[in-house]
Amino acid sequence: DVVFADYRVDRAIAEIDTRNAASISLVQALGFVCIERLHDVAQFKGGNSDEYLYAMERSAWQQPRIA
Repeated sequence: DVVFADYRVDRAIAEIDTRNAASISLVQALGFVCIERLHDVAQFKGGNSDEYLYAMERSAWQQPRIA
């Protein structure tokens, strides 16, 4: 709620390492949608890593969610 109510943005973005299953599960449960896979965007533990780019529009956040 803070992102959309307090900061009044129209879209929230999350960049998540493709190996981070817990964070991926969390943003999917919140209703974020994967819009892109970014290749070799970060160095982590001596190797390159890919990231998923997730997004949620304000209109999607305002829709009723099942608890």
